[in-house]
Amino acid sequence: MKQIGGAQKLASSLASILSGTYSVTIASFDPPGTEPCQNLDVTFQPIGKTSLRLRLLRPLDYLNHRSSLRSAKRRLCPDIVISILWRADLINAICRSDREISISLLVINIIGNKTNRMLEKFPLIGRLVYNSLSRVYGISPEICREFTDIFQIDQSRMGLFRVPTGETVQINSFNNSNSLAFCGRMAHEKNIPVLLGIFRNFVHKNPGYQLHLVGDGPLLSSMIELAKSLELTVSTQYCDHSDVIFFGSQERPEEYIMNASALLLPSIHEGLPLVLILAAKLGLPLLASDCHGGGPRYLFTEALPYLKNRLAVHDPLSYLLPIPSNSDKQTINVWVSAIEETVRESARRADMKSISHAIAKYHSYSEVRNDWLLLLDTLLKE
Repeated sequence: MKQIGGAQKLASSLASILSGTYSVTIASFDPPGTEPCQNLDVTFQPIGKTSLRLRLLRPLDYLNHRSSLRSAKRRLCPDIVISILWRADLINAICRSDREISISLLVINIIGNKTNRMLEKFPLIGRLVYNSLSRVYGISPEICREFTDIFQIDQSRMGLFRVPTGETVQINSFNNSNSLAFCGRMAHEKNIPVLLGIFRNFVHKNPGYQLHLVGDGPLLSSMIELAKSLELTVSTQYCDHSDVIFFGSQERPEEYIMNASALLLPSIHEGLPLVLILAAKLGLPLLASDCHGGGPRYLFTEALPYLKNRLAVHDPLSYLLPIPSNSDKQTINVWVSAIEETVRESARRADMKSISHAIAKYHSYSEVRNDWLLLLDTLLKE
């Protein structure tokens, strides 16, 4: 857990909301001695071994992790085991005991996603794994449909799950109202190179704005160099004179985005981006791509019943933007225009804030906690 990604945040959030009723342990496949990447109020156990880097030796890696998880299960005797992401799903499936309830949480789509290309290439493996688990829950309807179609999962064992916004805490802000924010891993699916190009075009016509990027990942160094090559001034800590600031991974990203004019998420793939829920709780306008995996569209659709009054200008789904691409200049222009409207037009900002408040209400801590307690209580009684 060296880097804080969506899966890690989801695990810690669920552990937090369940720990008041259940005894909860987070088992990570990191090597022994690894410290959690964020403060946790539950037990954290790194049960992995040093990973084998050669792809040909990956099966041995899985066998080692299976042995570690099996030992942990003998020690903890869990009634319910929840796994997140493919490797954990696979290892959980091959060492599942008859007495435990095994749940997989699907957070990433498959089709066209480099992260899950093995599942798309070898669907029989996924079919065996997901049909051996007790329950499979998806973070969005599109992801549920993909997994059901590809792996022929019994519908009676499928469902959707909700994620919480977290409890309200007092925070300090590291940004100002003339900033635009991104938060997420510096990885291919987040579309950071195109985001930097969008911001360059925007700030050329609207000087005085900064782009604040919060997150770590394999592309961080190359994105810093790309920003410089686009003739943007770059910093890795807060300052007034830089165009782009890369803050890296932060335990409390809300401190770095809370006063931004908007949160920008031009992703290619998103299951259901937790950062949009976090930004919605802060009341930020959300500019997100209508990407593969369907997460942003699902979030905006969920908000509909919670919008008490009609929006002044648009339907919520009209705020979804096309996936921007450097090969399609029209999509770049759409994003630049949308950002300009967001920072300039008060009616549009009011609409966007209403949508954010509705999303936050649907994912409130208390509602999500009640959902999960009811779900687990029902499963334990079956």
